[in-house]
Amino acid sequence: MRGHKRPTSRRILILVFALLATIILGQVAPNLSPMQHMPYAPLPAARLDIVAPPGASAANQTIGLKLVDADGRPVAAQSDIHLRTTASNASLDKSEVVIEKGATSAEVTVSKTTPGIAEFSVEQVGGVTSAFSGSTQISFASDGTFVPKAPFVISLSVSPNTRLRTGLDTGTVVARLVDADQRGFPARRTYTITFPELTGQVVLDPASLTILAGKSFGTLRVSASQPQVLPFRPSVVPPTTVQNLVSSLEFVSPIVSAVAIVQLPSQSMDIWKRGGRKKSGWL
Repeated sequence: MRGHKRPTSRRILILVFALLATIILGQVAPNLSPMQHMPYAPLPAARLDIVAPPGASAANQTIGLKLVDADGRPVAAQSDIHLRTTASNASLDKSEVVIEKGATSAEVTVSKTTPGIAEFSVEQVGGVTSAFSGSTQISFASDGTFVPKAPFVISLSVSPNTRLRTGLDTGTVVARLVDADQRGFPARRTYTITFPELTGQVVLDPASLTILAGKSFGTLRVSASQPQVLPFRPSVVPPTTVQNLVSSLEFVSPIVSAVAIVQLPSQSMDIWKRGGRKKSGWL
């Protein structure tokens, strides 16, 4: 028939290869998991967790510094991470800690010879973000001869920071019953602490913080999914004086908080033009 072209051998060969490829992919692809379809590189750590006993403990306390991802799972350091540590009203066995490449954590020992509370802080040396920094309070127990000195107050703090990244960071609110010398002691009654400005705006776990009778402290965890700044004003039952070390909680976007501006020098580079010709230029 005029106008009808017979298929060439090249076209026939292309059709055969396409048919074979379709058959092979149809047999192999269903057996592949999503991880096999798309290889990926390990993600860097999202934050540094400070692991410390929330209650009063012995004169020497070991503090864990752990690299974790957004879900709280341990993550190995992609390079050595140098951390500077400080403690008020206490001594440290080392002022700088290194989480070595491939490791997930490091430890530091905090010592205090008298009962009371020490403020422990850590920050990355030379870091470009605030992810690897934070602070917490450490309570040191007294011996059996300790007599609390009035007035008694409930001390509130948030660790690791009052500035938390949405979707990544979880803050821990710690309430301690302390005396005039900032020494923790067991409560004779149960105290319930709520946060009206936070309720319904963020995730509180549990919904209220409780210091049980016979205990010297209580904790709850706080996180948020939307950037916002909220006042941190507690309500205590029965009414008790509060030593509030936090005025507000700030929840920020993880993208904005991780941005660092790095200035690079001008560099000479070769720019390939269309047609394969090369031209030298400056960035």
